[in-house]
Amino acid sequence: DHETLEVFEVGNPGGGEARNIAEGGGRYVTFLGGHRYFHSPQDTVDVAVDAENVARWGQAAWTVLQGMLDLPEA
Repeated sequence: DHETLEVFEVGNPGGGEARNIAEGGGRYVTFLGGHRYFHSPQDTVDVAVDAENVARWGQAAWTVLQGMLDLPEA
């Protein structure tokens, strides 16, 4: 649902770990997500993880990242 999509400007690390990496001069890509179990006691591997789905998303993220690394730096 694109109406709920949150996008940060390039160079704006947002918060959390991405901000820490940026402050240290590191490079990063952030994929933000959310679901009803996020930071919930039920957010455990045995309850909330579909390993095959996680693997597909991981492969997709890796493909996007590889494409980004091939871009010339701005």
